[in-house]
Amino acid sequence: APNDAYWLVFDPQQSALKMPVFTRPERTKIAEATGPWTVTAKKEVQPVLEFPIELPNAYLNNGVIHTLSDWNSWSDIPKRFSGLLDYTTTVTLNDISESMQLDLGSVGHLAQVWVNGQPVGAKIWAPFTFDTAAFKKGENTIRIRVGNLVNNNYGLASPSGLLGPVVVKTIIQ
Repeated sequence: APNDAYWLVFDPQQSALKMPVFTRPERTKIAEATGPWTVTAKKEVQPVLEFPIELPNAYLNNGVIHTLSDWNSWSDIPKRFSGLLDYTTTVTLNDISESMQLDLGSVGHLAQVWVNGQPVGAKIWAPFTFDTAAFKKGENTIRIRVGNLVNNNYGLASPSGLLGPVVVKTIIQ
């Protein structure tokens, strides 16, 4: 995937013709989490900023329905907002395997993920993919906490939010 990294080790004593063939596991898309996405905020997890920004109460209460797009395009988010927002949706899986992956697509800038209430992981750079056994057959709840950069608080807006697409894949060894 883009931004993946690998170590290459060369042994001058070993012939290049005898090197083993390495293959990456195949990933097959089985579902896309298209929403609706409920976006909420928790006051207790927001960073302390030099220029505090208050979010509308709708985000602190029941949440607001949004599509996967840049926060800078949302009219109800203050322009200098730097912080954390939680996206929640459900996806129904008709079939699962032992090895599953959640691919968030594009994220500005960090993500922490839960599937069915189980923590799956956190990443601060791409690729925003998470291997997990937390999926089950039927309805699954996905919660993704996304944080942007502090530079937004200083008026230097960079892309923010969950931009997607969010895809569930099987990993075929």
